[in-house]
Amino acid sequence: VPDFEFVITQGIGAYRQRIEDALASATDPGARMFQEALLDVLEGTEIYISRYIAYLESLITQSDAVLIRLVEALKQAPMKPARTFYEAYIACSAAMGLTYCFEPGRIDNYLWPYYEKDLAEGKITYDEAFRLIRAMFEDIEQGMGHPGVTHATIGGTYSDGSPCYNTLTEIAIRAIAGLRTPNVTLRVRRDMPDYIWDAALENIKNGGSHPALVNEEL
Repeated sequence: VPDFEFVITQGIGAYRQRIEDALASATDPGARMFQEALLDVLEGTEIYISRYIAYLESLITQSDAVLIRLVEALKQAPMKPARTFYEAYIACSAAMGLTYCFEPGRIDNYLWPYYEKDLAEGKITYDEAFRLIRAMFEDIEQGMGHPGVTHATIGGTYSDGSPCYNTLTEIAIRAIAGLRTPNVTLRVRRDMPDYIWDAALENIKNGGSHPALVNEEL
Protein backbone atom coordinates (compact mmCIF):
# COMPACT_ATOMS: atom_id res chain seq x y z
CA VAL A 1 0.00 0.00 0.00
CA PRO A 2 1.46 3.41 -0.92
CA ASP A 3 2.15 5.69 2.05
CA PHE A 4 -1.01 7.72 1.51
CA GLU A 5 -0.78 9.31 4.94
CA PHE A 6 2.63 10.83 4.09
CA VAL A 7 1.45 11.99 0.66
CA ILE A 8 -1.66 13.59 2.17
CA THR A 9 -0.09 15.22 5.23
CA GLN A 10 3.36 16.11 3.81
CA GLY A 11 3.03 16.01 0.02
CA ILE A 12 5.20 14.15 -2.49
CA GLY A 13 7.45 17.20 -2.65
CA ALA A 14 8.49 16.55 0.97
CA TYR A 15 10.41 13.51 -0.22
CA ARG A 16 12.99 15.88 -1.71
CA GLN A 17 14.39 16.85 1.68
CA ARG A 18 14.54 13.22 2.80
CA ILE A 19 16.34 12.21 -0.38
CA GLU A 20 18.78 15.11 -0.19
CA ASP A 21 19.56 14.32 3.45
CA ALA A 22 20.21 10.68 2.55
CA LEU A 23 22.37 11.74 -0.39
CA ALA A 24 24.43 14.07 1.79
CA SER A 25 25.32 11.25 4.18
CA ALA A 26 25.78 8.50 1.56
CA THR A 27 29.35 7.44 0.82
CA ASP A 28 28.76 4.19 -1.02
CA PRO A 29 28.62 4.83 -4.80
CA GLY A 30 25.64 2.50 -5.20
CA ALA A 31 23.72 4.27 -2.44
CA ARG A 32 24.47 7.66 -4.01
CA MET A 33 23.30 6.48 -7.43
CA PHE A 34 20.07 5.24 -5.89
CA GLN A 35 19.35 8.56 -4.15
CA GLU A 36 20.22 10.49 -7.34
CA ALA A 37 17.80 8.25 -9.25
CA LEU A 38 15.11 9.05 -6.68
CA LEU A 39 15.67 12.75 -7.30
CA ASP A 40 15.19 12.12 -11.02
CA VAL A 41 11.92 10.33 -10.30
CA LEU A 42 10.75 13.18 -8.07
CA GLU A 43 11.62 15.78 -10.69
CA GLY A 44 9.79 13.75 -13.33
CA THR A 45 6.75 13.57 -11.08
CA GLU A 46 6.77 17.34 -10.55
CA ILE A 47 7.02 17.95 -14.31
CA TYR A 48 4.27 15.42 -15.04
CA ILE A 49 1.87 17.05 -12.56
CA SER A 50 2.60 20.55 -13.88
CA ARG A 51 2.01 19.45 -17.49
CA TYR A 52 -1.19 17.70 -16.48
CA ILE A 53 -2.43 20.87 -14.79
CA ALA A 54 -1.57 22.92 -17.88
CA TYR A 55 -3.44 20.47 -20.10
CA LEU A 56 -6.53 20.58 -17.88
CA GLU A 57 -6.41 24.38 -17.80
CA SER A 58 -6.51 24.39 -21.60
CA LEU A 59 -9.83 22.51 -21.43
CA ILE A 60 -11.54 24.79 -18.93
CA THR A 61 -14.56 26.80 -19.94
CA GLN A 62 -15.93 29.56 -17.73
CA SER A 63 -18.84 27.42 -16.55
CA ASP A 64 -16.85 24.24 -15.89
CA ALA A 65 -16.89 24.35 -12.08
CA VAL A 66 -15.90 20.68 -11.72
CA LEU A 67 -12.74 21.04 -13.80
CA ILE A 68 -11.84 24.35 -12.17
CA ARG A 69 -12.10 22.71 -8.75
CA LEU A 70 -9.94 19.78 -9.88
CA VAL A 71 -7.21 22.07 -11.25
CA GLU A 72 -7.13 24.13 -8.07
CA ALA A 73 -6.84 20.97 -5.99
CA LEU A 74 -4.00 19.62 -8.16
CA LYS A 75 -2.04 22.84 -7.65
CA GLN A 76 -1.90 21.86 -3.98
CA ALA A 77 -2.06 18.07 -3.87
CA PRO A 78 -0.35 15.66 -4.28
CA MET A 79 2.91 17.67 -4.33
CA LYS A 80 2.03 19.72 -1.21
CA PRO A 81 0.01 18.82 1.91
CA ALA A 82 -3.73 18.45 1.44
CA ARG A 83 -5.89 20.99 3.26
CA THR A 84 -9.35 19.58 2.62
CA PHE A 85 -11.06 16.24 2.15
CA TYR A 86 -11.29 16.84 -1.58
CA GLU A 87 -7.56 17.59 -1.84
CA ALA A 88 -6.78 14.50 0.25
CA TYR A 89 -8.96 12.44 -2.07
CA ILE A 90 -7.16 13.89 -5.12
CA ALA A 91 -3.79 13.14 -3.50
CA CYS A 92 -4.81 9.49 -3.01
CA SER A 93 -6.08 9.15 -6.56
CA ALA A 94 -2.94 10.78 -7.96
CA ALA A 95 -0.68 8.51 -5.91
CA MET A 96 -2.51 5.46 -7.25
CA GLY A 97 -2.19 6.69 -10.81
CA LEU A 98 1.47 7.62 -10.52
CA THR A 99 2.46 4.29 -8.98
CA TYR A 100 -0.13 2.14 -10.76
CA CYS A 101 -0.80 0.64 -7.34
CA PHE A 102 -4.54 0.68 -6.69
CA GLU A 103 -4.45 -0.38 -3.04
CA PRO A 104 -6.59 2.05 -0.99
CA GLY A 105 -5.55 0.48 2.33
CA ARG A 106 -7.14 1.92 5.48
CA ILE A 107 -9.09 4.57 3.64
CA ASP A 108 -11.48 5.36 6.50
CA ASN A 109 -8.52 5.93 8.81
CA TYR A 110 -6.26 8.33 6.89
CA LEU A 111 -9.08 10.34 5.25
CA TRP A 112 -11.16 10.70 8.40
CA PRO A 113 -9.49 13.84 9.90
CA TYR A 114 -10.14 15.74 6.65
CA TYR A 115 -13.74 14.60 6.42
CA GLU A 116 -14.41 15.42 10.07
CA LYS A 117 -12.90 18.90 9.74
CA ASP A 118 -14.65 19.76 6.47
CA LEU A 119 -17.98 18.45 7.74
CA ALA A 120 -17.75 20.67 10.82
CA GLU A 121 -16.91 23.67 8.61
CA GLY A 122 -19.70 22.96 6.13
CA LYS A 123 -17.28 22.26 3.27
CA ILE A 124 -18.51 18.74 2.52
CA THR A 125 -21.59 16.56 2.89
CA TYR A 126 -22.08 12.87 3.44
CA ASP A 127 -23.44 12.50 -0.09
CA GLU A 128 -20.44 14.21 -1.69
CA ALA A 129 -18.00 12.02 0.27
CA PHE A 130 -19.96 8.97 -0.86
CA ARG A 131 -19.79 10.06 -4.52
CA LEU A 132 -16.03 10.55 -4.30
CA ILE A 133 -15.31 7.19 -2.63
CA ARG A 134 -17.66 5.46 -5.06
CA ALA A 135 -15.83 7.12 -7.99
CA MET A 136 -12.49 5.94 -6.57
CA PHE A 137 -13.74 2.36 -6.30
CA GLU A 138 -15.17 2.49 -9.83
CA ASP A 139 -11.85 3.81 -11.14
CA ILE A 140 -10.04 0.95 -9.42
CA GLU A 141 -12.41 -1.62 -10.89
CA GLN A 142 -12.11 -0.15 -14.39
CA GLY A 143 -8.35 0.25 -14.10
CA MET A 144 -7.63 -3.20 -12.68
CA GLY A 145 -10.44 -5.25 -14.16
CA HIS A 146 -11.62 -8.39 -12.41
CA PRO A 147 -10.33 -10.35 -10.71
CA GLY A 148 -8.28 -7.47 -9.42
CA VAL A 149 -6.29 -8.21 -6.29
CA THR A 150 -6.64 -4.88 -4.52
CA HIS A 151 -7.84 -4.23 -1.00
CA ALA A 152 -9.50 -1.56 1.08
CA THR A 153 -9.23 -2.54 4.74
CA ILE A 154 -11.63 -0.64 6.97
CA GLY A 155 -12.64 -0.52 10.60
CA GLY A 156 -10.73 -2.39 13.27
CA THR A 157 -8.36 -0.74 15.70
CA TYR A 158 -6.24 2.38 16.04
CA SER A 159 -2.63 1.99 17.14
CA ASP A 160 -3.64 2.92 20.70
CA GLY A 161 -6.11 0.01 20.85
CA SER A 162 -9.29 2.07 20.50
CA PRO A 163 -11.97 1.16 17.93
CA CYS A 164 -11.51 2.62 14.44
CA TYR A 165 -15.03 3.08 13.07
CA ASN A 166 -16.50 6.26 11.64
CA THR A 167 -18.78 7.60 8.94
CA LEU A 168 -16.21 6.87 6.23
CA THR A 169 -16.25 3.21 7.27
CA GLU A 170 -19.97 3.15 6.51
CA ILE A 171 -19.46 5.10 3.28
CA ALA A 172 -16.80 2.64 2.06
CA ILE A 173 -19.19 -0.25 2.71
CA ARG A 174 -22.01 1.43 0.84
CA ALA A 175 -19.71 2.56 -1.98
CA ILE A 176 -18.58 -0.97 -2.87
CA ALA A 177 -22.14 -2.24 -3.40
CA GLY A 178 -22.49 -3.80 -6.86
CA LEU A 179 -18.76 -3.65 -7.63
CA ARG A 180 -16.32 -6.56 -7.62
CA THR A 181 -13.07 -4.67 -7.05
CA PRO A 182 -11.45 -3.55 -4.74
CA ASN A 183 -11.83 -6.23 -2.11
CA VAL A 184 -13.25 -4.47 0.94
CA THR A 185 -12.42 -6.12 4.27
CA LEU A 186 -14.19 -5.00 7.44
CA ARG A 187 -12.24 -5.67 10.63
CA VAL A 188 -14.84 -6.61 13.24
CA ARG A 189 -14.66 -6.04 17.00
CA ARG A 190 -17.24 -6.70 19.70
CA ASP A 191 -17.73 -2.95 20.12
CA MET A 192 -18.29 -2.26 16.40
CA PRO A 193 -21.22 0.22 16.15
CA ASP A 194 -24.62 -1.03 15.01
CA TYR A 195 -24.72 1.35 12.04
CA ILE A 196 -21.60 -0.32 10.64
CA TRP A 197 -23.19 -3.76 11.13
CA ASP A 198 -26.33 -2.51 9.39
CA ALA A 199 -24.40 -1.28 6.33
CA ALA A 200 -22.35 -4.49 6.08
CA LEU A 201 -25.32 -6.84 6.48
CA GLU A 202 -27.38 -4.82 3.99
CA ASN A 203 -24.72 -5.45 1.32
CA ILE A 204 -24.46 -9.13 2.17
CA LYS A 205 -28.24 -9.52 2.25
CA ASN A 206 -28.43 -8.13 -1.27
CA GLY A 207 -26.02 -10.78 -2.56
CA GLY A 208 -22.81 -8.77 -2.50
CA SER A 209 -19.52 -10.30 -1.45
CA HIS A 210 -18.36 -7.08 0.21
CA PRO A 211 -17.36 -6.48 2.86
CA ALA A 212 -15.48 -9.58 3.92
CA LEU A 213 -15.76 -9.89 7.69
CA VAL A 214 -12.53 -10.49 9.61
CA ASN A 215 -12.38 -11.10 13.36
CA GLU A 216 -10.11 -8.32 14.57
CA GLU A 217 -9.85 -9.76 18.08
CA LEU A 218 -8.25 -12.98 16.79
